[in-house]
Amino acid sequence: MASKPVRIPLRLCIALSLVWIVPATTAILILALDDAGVKSPIHDDVFLLVFIGTSQVVAASFFLWHRLIEWTFRRIAGVGGTTAVLLTHLLLWQPLWDAGCMESELLFGQSCAMGGIWVFATAYVWWGLARAAVWWRKRTMPPYAVRLIYGLGLVPFIPGLWVVLVLALEQTGLKSFQKFGLSGDQVALSIVHFVCGLFIVLWWWLVWRRKVRWSSPLVWRSLMLAGGYLLLIVLAPLPDFDASWLESLSITGPLMLTGLWFVVTTWMWQPHTADALMVDGSVRERLVCLTCGYSLVGLREARCPECGEQATLDELFENVLLAQAVD
Repeated sequence: MASKPVRIPLRLCIALSLVWIVPATTAILILALDDAGVKSPIHDDVFLLVFIGTSQVVAASFFLWHRLIEWTFRRIAGVGGTTAVLLTHLLLWQPLWDAGCMESELLFGQSCAMGGIWVFATAYVWWGLARAAVWWRKRTMPPYAVRLIYGLGLVPFIPGLWVVLVLALEQTGLKSFQKFGLSGDQVALSIVHFVCGLFIVLWWWLVWRRKVRWSSPLVWRSLMLAGGYLLLIVLAPLPDFDASWLESLSITGPLMLTGLWFVVTTWMWQPHTADALMVDGSVRERLVCLTCGYSLVGLREARCPECGEQATLDELFENVLLAQAVD
């Protein structure tokens, strides 16, 4: 018997594709402008790279999500404020400190970090306050999708934070570790890896903490996984390798470990199907609207009286008991 088709979240797939499309199209546009003899307003290739990439991300975000937002004055003002801060940073184009010959790298890093903050803040303004205030109660985005968008915000933020921290530590000179056979660069990279890794761990936990059924074994497994992940990425830059492939592994290893962190925690934190069906021993407690969370127990039709959302019975039982349990 053929399995039932699954509804694929198209907009989320498109948002994920932007991780690959934006850098590629940015590079193409820069090369095309160079061939045409067009220069950026301040004759800075890094500015042109960041400006084109950021513009694509902002425009694509509005294009993808504008129909899934209940536009209110507060939402318009909030997203306008976050976007204004991002654009102001681009237009001012000033480094956080005097980085000398590394000024371009610092500007690139802080711009990537600002782009990630814009994603976090905008997603929070659009959907994150749905339960925090009465006037924003209606949900127009599934909760699991909001959390995944928060995760996508890490893509520009973490590389930007990494660059800023590396440049900051390089200026401190970290020479006290040379007596242990470690260079300042090695120690700086270990510190930066730890800070970025800790931010990833805490951010991912904060995003999902209320939707995971924490048991003592699950807490200990999660702590051991987080500790192992942080330990490995901290140790990755420390050894000196003679083989070039091992040297490259020490550079790419933290990236692969970060990807594994997301995959393994996603698998660990979601309940099994049988567990999802028996959570708290009552289907009645889980029979709620997929959009706003209003209880549908006792109704004679699968239409939410709170927000007007319609659903079939099979959608309610499949998505609410299974998908929402995972969410």
